Amino acid sequence: MASITQKDLEKEWSAGKTRPVYYLHGEETTQKEHLIKKIKPLFKPESFNYSLRLAQTCDLAALLDEAHTVPMLSDVRFMVLKDAEEFKKKERDILSSYIEAPCETTCLVITANFGRDEDPFKKKLAPGCADIAFPKMGGEEAAAYLNNVLFPDVKSDSHALELIIDTAGTEMAALDNEAEKIKTYMHSSGKSIFSEKDAAEICGFSQKIVPYSLGNQIADKNRPAALKTAALMLSQGEDPLKLLAEISFTVEKLLSAKMADGNDMPAGFASPWQARLYKTKAARHNASQLARALNRCIFVESELKSSNKLAPAT
Repeated sequence: MASITQKDLEKEWSAGKTRPVYYLHGEETTQKEHLIKKIKPLFKPESFNYSLRLAQTCDLAALLDEAHTVPMLSDVRFMVLKDAEEFKKKERDILSSYIEAPCETTCLVITANFGRDEDPFKKKLAPGCADIAFPKMGGEEAAAYLNNVLFPDVKSDSHALELIIDTAGTEMAALDNEAEKIKTYMHSSGKSIFSEKDAAEICGFSQKIVPYSLGNQIADKNRPAALKTAALMLSQGEDPLKLLAEISFTVEKLLSAKMADGNDMPAGFASPWQARLYKTKAARHNASQLARALNRCIFVESELKSSNKLAPAT
């Protein structure tokens, strides 16, 4: 059994090579679907040499009978079994027995996502078979993917992509959908750069106040802009405690990034991409000032929650 990459698999198939079993596992469903869709145009199997089944409705005995059947007028029979994590233990054991000694004239592509549960199939693959991991993309990978999909039709700034990813998530299908919305929006607006304000409009936020703009301005050490944004948010009825939470979140992340040693990943970040972003911004700040600011945020929050005499907006 070999662990190969998606690019390795595409190279094999483009060269006309197949293996008895390919095991596609992980959270990124869309990438798996893209690969499966390449089987027909690459190999052009006749309908009687190609089948696709879902584990939820699959007759496993019939699937294995077909897998052991010699292909008609072809060297290889292609079969796809999706969502194998849906099988019960007995069915998993039966399938495991097959992939330990698969039929050489069948190419069986299995997809599954066991998440944090133990994967019963990966270690059972026979020599000559392959597993390909499809992990969920991190923030940096998602930003790079979205940027590649948009470019060269649309050029974007990093804050705009960050907002889209924070709102839509990192799944490829969701990002593809967002990319189409962005292209349509940019074409109709005639703009050349997809900005954070454009992203806010697409995501359904207020155009006057871009989400995270207060935190970004604090991180960028732009005091006048941050004060202006805070005043505008309060005038539009934003909850003062929500503003305080955004300020303290930003200060905490800056301090964490500032205190991290060398290239170590700071604690509390969603991705290496976010950590590197805050490390860059933290270079503009003094650690002791950040610590005092965070303590002040904690003190103010405590005072606001424990006293009825204080005006939160003030």
